Amino acid sequence: MSLAEKILQGDIRSAARLMRDIDDGLRSSLEELKQLYPHTGRATSSVSPVLPAPANQPWWTS
Repeated sequence: MSLAEKILQGDIRSAARLMRDIDDGLRSSLEELKQLYPHTGRATSSVSPVLPAPANQPWWTS
């Protein structure tokens, strides 16, 4: 069973292993990502930019 199949079944360790393989630059990780891509959905980001706090105030008080 491939890492992608295990990830789709909810195996967290397999997800961590794939992330490590990607970081290590293993070519096999690209194939695993190709298997996962069709399952990624259509989510979009709606994050607004965060403005920095004024210099005289801590960030948590703004």
